[in-house]
Amino acid sequence: MNAAVNSIIARCLMDPYYLQEIKRDRSSALREYALDTPLLEDFQTFDASRCEIFGGFITKVQLNQLWEVIPYTRLLLSLSGLEPKIFVAYRNSAPLPTKRVSRDQKTALFLDFLATYLRRRRSERFQTLLTLLMHERTVWAIGKKLLTSVSEDRKYTRWKGKEIDSAVPRTRGVLALVKLAHDPFEIVSRLRQDERTVPMATKQLTYFAYSADPTRMKLQILRLEKLTWLILSHVDGRKDVMTILRRVAPHQFSRLLARDGRIVFRNLRRSRVIELGRATTE
Repeated sequence: MNAAVNSIIARCLMDPYYLQEIKRDRSSALREYALDTPLLEDFQTFDASRCEIFGGFITKVQLNQLWEVIPYTRLLLSLSGLEPKIFVAYRNSAPLPTKRVSRDQKTALFLDFLATYLRRRRSERFQTLLTLLMHERTVWAIGKKLLTSVSEDRKYTRWKGKEIDSAVPRTRGVLALVKLAHDPFEIVSRLRQDERTVPMATKQLTYFAYSADPTRMKLQILRLEKLTWLILSHVDGRKDVMTILRRVAPHQFSRLLARDGRIVFRNLRRSRVIELGRATTE
């Protein structure tokens, strides 16, 4: 095969932007190569889409670590027949790296792309995939944060009184609050039962807290009631219990909410998601 032809095909495989140029204006893209008329004519029938699919496969192999990070999302992508299309789309949209990037950076870039790709599509199969992706991505991100988390710099005195209205709650270790359109555990359970069929998941808004304490190096995933999730979203280590409850329901605050809110805080402390204390300054 002509050396120039080899060079063009290799460039199409390695440079998705050049491949797009080939698809848009073949004559202009080939002008820099010394091709005789017969070869130029042959390239007019060059199947760029096959080269594009193979390029997507190369990208998939380069991101083989995704099987460790999002195993069930990858499985569902494969079952849905979306995997080749998504890797081609990522290859065509991802900027060529200008410097060496770490394995984790490569993973994060692809996960960001995939989340955006799925959010832009409204059909139920894409939303099921998005639920699974957000779940597995959060578990992965929490694990990474655990390895680099440090203790709080501000002084924090543990709360010892029975009445907790003035106590200042703060999260223990690493916490992520996620709101999902489906229950990811239902999807995973069905995939485990049958890895050859795309599962149908019940669409129902669900609230989760992913919590991990660096001292124990253990992740717990809690499915929460909406009130608990909202309360936890206001915990910042600065506001006291009663201030948080008033922020959660500024127009519907009542004794009943205060009572239920106190129960929520005690349960979260018992689950080691938060601790109650009093923030002090030096």
